[in-house]
Amino acid sequence: MNTSRAPDPKLVKRANEIAGKIHSMLPKGFGFIVMIFTFGTGESDEPVMNYASNAQQEDVLGVLREFIARTAKEFGKKL
Repeated sequence: MNTSRAPDPKLVKRANEIAGKIHSMLPKGFGFIVMIFTFGTGESDEPVMNYASNAQQEDVLGVLREFIARTAKEFGKKL
């Protein structure tokens, strides 16, 4: 997914609003990631993806790697 396009300020603002609400609802010590993206091709045929998180980028990348590994292994199975 090409994410080199400048983020839409409205989406960035909305992601930060959502992130603020999530952050206020979670117990201390918990992290989260909010990902906002387009389905398929958009008006410009360039996919858009923005994220907001209360975690450091290194931690976000680690969590995403773990998510991908677990999802690839367990996708479609009852948990």
